[in-house]
Amino acid sequence: MGEPLNNYQSVVDAVRAMIDPQLFSLSPSHITVSTVGVTNRIRSLAVDLPEVNLALSLHAPNQEIRLAIVPTGKAYPVQKLIGACRYWQEQTGRRIFFEYVVLGGGEFSWNFAAMAAACPLAATCPLAAISPTD
Repeated sequence: MGEPLNNYQSVVDAVRAMIDPQLFSLSPSHITVSTVGVTNRIRSLAVDLPEVNLALSLHAPNQEIRLAIVPTGKAYPVQKLIGACRYWQEQTGRRIFFEYVVLGGGEFSWNFAAMAAACPLAATCPLAAISPTD
């Protein structure tokens, strides 16, 4: 589906429709916007929709590995991402849900997942193991 925050205005419009009492009347606290880490849009979301949840697909425990997996990692390095996440938390008072997929084999392992979970911002970090299928 692509990165939601690259289609920012449509995401904001859709969330506003979901929480509108005249339309769907969903509770904002039951809505989570997931991103790979578009830092400027994380900051915008903190202002425009501070009552929703934010999920960050981390993909890697450090910048070097993240660059190999996430093409936008160069534009949004981990240090900028941490700054945007801190801004989110300061503005909204909400914790961030960190998503991390454990890829089997090679350099991607449960050890990297543990490193990702040790991130100072990681309040919630579920791990999902992906098993190859035949």
